Amino acid sequence: ESKGSLYIVMEFTNGGDLYTKIQSTRGNRFTEKQVLHFFCQLTLALYHMHEKRILHRDLKTQNVLLTSAGVVKLGLVLNTGNSHALERGAAVHALLSRIEWNDHLPGLEEWIRSVPQREADPKACRLAARELHPRLQDPRDTLAGVFNPVPWLDRWKNEGVVRLEVWRERRFAVVLDRDLMNGSFDRVVFGLDANGARVRAQILDFKTDRVVSDAEREERRQFYQPQLEAYMAALRTLSALPA
Repeated sequence: ESKGSLYIVMEFTNGGDLYTKIQSTRGNRFTEKQVLHFFCQLTLALYHMHEKRILHRDLKTQNVLLTSAGVVKLGLVLNTGNSHALERGAAVHALLSRIEWNDHLPGLEEWIRSVPQREADPKACRLAARELHPRLQDPRDTLAGVFNPVPWLDRWKNEGVVRLEVWRERRFAVVLDRDLMNGSFDRVVFGLDANGARVRAQILDFKTDRVVSDAEREERRQFYQPQLEAYMAALRTLSALPA
């Protein structure tokens, strides 16, 4: 570190990255042996990180670095926040994934106990639960509105929606324009018609960024907008939603 700048010295990976290697195949598939070669190394790398309670949070082919011998080096994108922010984010997601609708909201202590330690730090989970639990019970709070089925049904009733379906922390992998995209939906609310067909959907992506002004909130919204648009394209493919 020198004069306010942080310099990171990393191992040189002269084989490029997995994204470039995939593009160089020009549509030809990897052999099963090649796929297992990369997959096993990635799995072991992630296992090691998770054992150390480290979340990558930006796992994609561009961050999978390769040596000339094909050895995988998982590039870690540094987060400008701190471990407390990461633990809070994990706790918020784990807690909210346990709730379908707030008319079945568990008591505070039961809610905290429902999250195993492997998913979130117990202390961070307790702090997040104390913040979120009263909000989910306050009808004036926007978070409570998200978990209240009545506004959703009212909003979509003119489109024939008579009931709702919810996905919670649903992982996915889908091919879009010949590129593999993987991720996880925090929450998706579907509107179903009388025949049970999905006619509407909305993705809810829970962000725990701390913002202090409307300008900062708008900057964050624009930053995440491409991700949400890509997720919506993936959702249409996975759920056969009308375009």
